[in-house]
Amino acid sequence: MDVETIQQASALHQQSQEIEEKAQFVENQILELEQFILSLDEIINTKEKSMISSLGKGVHLKTQLESKDLLVEVGSGVVVKKTPEDTKKVIESQIKKLKELKIQLTSQLEETHQHLQGLIAEIEKSQKEASKKKTK
Repeated sequence: MDVETIQQASALHQQSQEIEEKAQFVENQILELEQFILSLDEIINTKEKSMISSLGKGVHLKTQLESKDLLVEVGSGVVVKKTPEDTKKVIESQIKKLKELKIQLTSQLEETHQHLQGLIAEIEKSQKEASKKKTK
């Protein structure tokens, strides 16, 4: 049996697992951002002046809205003021890019699986041939 073919199959299997993990991470990011958009929609559409804000780790605080403007970190600790609508556009753009990435990862995964199936078929064929030679 060809040891190199088995090593290639093993490497492809590991590569496919890594791609699956990346695709799952991207999917989780998409879901998180979609949930964030729902929260932004609530802020955009509310007439209320008070709301409950999450501090994280399941801790919430009742707050009064002075303004609907958001303070958004844009990198390196720099914060800019944005409207919820502008923030929503940025998030929608991020979701679009993540969905495109997920499509690319899915395509890579399919190619990897096809290549892996070919190698498995090759290994099985060589095993059958080796077994036929032994029985003769």
